[in-house]
Amino acid sequence: MASDVDTAPLIGRADLLKSVRSALLDDVAQGHTAAVFLTGESGVGKTRLLREVGAQLRDAGALVLTGSCLDIGDASPLHPLLQALRRFDAELSTSHTRTSMAVRALLQMFAEETAGPD
Repeated sequence: MASDVDTAPLIGRADLLKSVRSALLDDVAQGHTAAVFLTGESGVGKTRLLREVGAQLRDAGALVLTGSCLDIGDASPLHPLLQALRRFDAELSTSHTRTSMAVRALLQMFAEETAGPD
């Protein structure tokens, strides 16, 4: 269920929205990948901004993978990546066998890693 925050227009972030979209789509050559790291204090609108950018990128035909950090002390720093790969793997159909195999190989590689000091 969408909240009022999710459906309200994004105000005062046009320049930042344009910069992030440009870094992830407009300035990226066909077949290449890009990533951004967005930081900021709690409650400043990072998640909302990324939802808006993600929607624009999907509308433009980009593949958008998302994951989120866990706010607990012993959470893996790789949790967002693993979450994104698991979601992507679950969405893949049988027609994407090579991609699915590659995603599962990455997930297996991460699963085999032993926990060590950060």
